[in-house]
Order: sequence, then structure tokens, then C-alpha cells
Amino acid sequence: MKKEANLLKIKRNTLLVCNFVLVEKNCTTITNLETTVQLKTDYDGDPKLIDIEMYNLQGHTRPTGKSVNLDNWPMLPKLGEFNQVEKLSFDLSDVQNLQKAVNFVTNDDLRPVMTGILISEHIVATDAHKLFCRPYMGYNVDQSSIIIPIDVIKLLKLHKVKTFELTHDQKNGQIKYNDYIITFRLIDGKYPNYKAVIPESTLFSTTVMRKQLINSLKALLPISNKCTNMVELTFIASTELKLFTCDFDREIEEAIILQSNNVVNDNDTIAFNIKFLLTCLNNLDNEEVTIHFNAMNKGALIDDILLMPTLFNA
Repeated sequence: MKKEANLLKIKRNTLLVCNFVLVEKNCTTITNLETTVQLKTDYDGDPKLIDIEMYNLQGHTRPTGKSVNLDNWPMLPKLGEFNQVEKLSFDLSDVQNLQKAVNFVTNDDLRPVMTGILISEHIVATDAHKLFCRPYMGYNVDQSSIIIPIDVIKLLKLHKVKTFELTHDQKNGQIKYNDYIITFRLIDGKYPNYKAVIPESTLFSTTVMRKQLINSLKALLPISNKCTNMVELTFIASTELKLFTCDFDREIEEAIILQSNNVVNDNDTIAFNIKFLLTCLNNLDNEEVTIHFNAMNKGALIDDILLMPTLFNA
């Protein structure tokens, strides 16, 4: 359970009891109050709390110098306490999209709904700069939309889960697989209207080999401005894409030209944050990638991932 504890940042919790593992008959439990992980074990002794760093599956430990009353262990939420229980199924493609969506959430606690992943007719994640949106294959019209914390998806990835079922009520969710039970609090709030920012059609596009673009951006990243990490994409005729970055403070600049298939006005330019663009490209699978856009100040589609451009002085 040490990997799970590290993932849930157990040792950073200011509540002392959350720095311990609850070991009881046939079950071991850790929690950070938001997410709880239970593991079936063969332990058959009395319940006790063990420091997470000393824990092993047999329930043995060395003295830690800390004492916690078992009565202080938090009560786990029970499904069905809040409204009716619903069940969602996730196949392999859904699980893969959930794992990719983790890379698009914000870590800004002032926008808590955007720290999680929306499950509705789509699997959605955004940090207001980039937007991941893929169809949820298990969707049915009667299901409720929920926002799940990314810790849950990271746990599933840690345990190499390929398919699963999620049971939830209005407040909490639960996933059971192998010997694990993950119970977690759903993120409460209204998710932003993500559909409003996705263009229904675009005027311009460029298609380029994805790995070539990734390698070129990685080469330009150390040269780019440390604050903006900006790269300009300039379209030359219908066959070339010029990548340009500079840092005036250090008086350095660099340009790379790639072969591309452009449907744009000659010498049109759009700019992006290199790190954001790399995140989008690294979460695509196709050999080629097409960038669709309408204007230099409007959101562009990197295949089906939305990325807001960086404004610059032409």
C-alpha cells in the first residue's frame, strides 16, 4: 500500500490519523478523507493502526513512537445515503481516455471542478488552456453527470485496470476490482460549458507528421522564452510549416521547417505554448496530426484536442 499512499499524498495530510494504515480482519485501509483504498488481506488479528512507512501486508510493525486512538478513524461513506445509486461501465477505450484526460486537468484549487474529470456523454478535462473531450462509450441518456477526482484514475493506472464498473450516488463513488475497493467523494459543482468553445467548423488546417513535430518542439523548447514558451507556426505556401521561437532577453532564436499539407493563406501565423502543444500531441496516437483553426486568437483543434493559442505581436 506504500505506492497507493504516496499517490494519495497520505504523509502530507495534517490529520494525524490519515498517516496510518488501519489493519483489521481480512482488510487493510488507507484514506486521505477524499479517497479511501481498501485491500483484502489474510490478516486475522485485532484491529490496529500502523504507521504507513512501517506497514506490510502481514500487519507487523516496529514501534513508531506514535499513538492514535482507533476511535478517531474516520467513518467511510456508504453508497445510497444520498439519492439513488447508479452504475457506469468503462471499456478499454474509455479507460485509455480517462488516463489521457488526467494530463489536462488544472491543479488550481480555486477552480475545484476543473481539478477532476467530467463523465457525461463525453469524458472531459480542461485547465482553461487546453481541453480534452472524447465520447464516453458507456453513456446512456438517463445517467447523471459526475466529476471524479484524478487520484482515482491514477490508482486504476497503478493497478493496470483495463475495464471497470463505477457505482455512485449524488455524493460518493465506488470502484471494485481484484482485491481492491476504492471509495471516493465526487467533486461537487457545475462544470464549465465545454461545448461552447469547441468550433463546429474551421477554415484553415495544416497536416504534419506527429513525431517530427514533437521532436522539433522539444528541440525549440530550451530556446523559447521561459515565461511564455511560445512557438510561432507560419504556413509557407501549401507544403511547408515554419516553427520559430526566440528569447529576446537572451538574444537567441531558432527556426525549423517541416513538410506539411496546408490549407491556409500564405504566411498566416498562429502561436502556441510549446509545453501545452506537446501535451496535446503526446496524447494522440495517429502518425499524422492536423491542426484546425479559424483565427490566430481563437481556439485551435489539435486533431480533436482543443488548445488556446498564445497572442503575439506580428
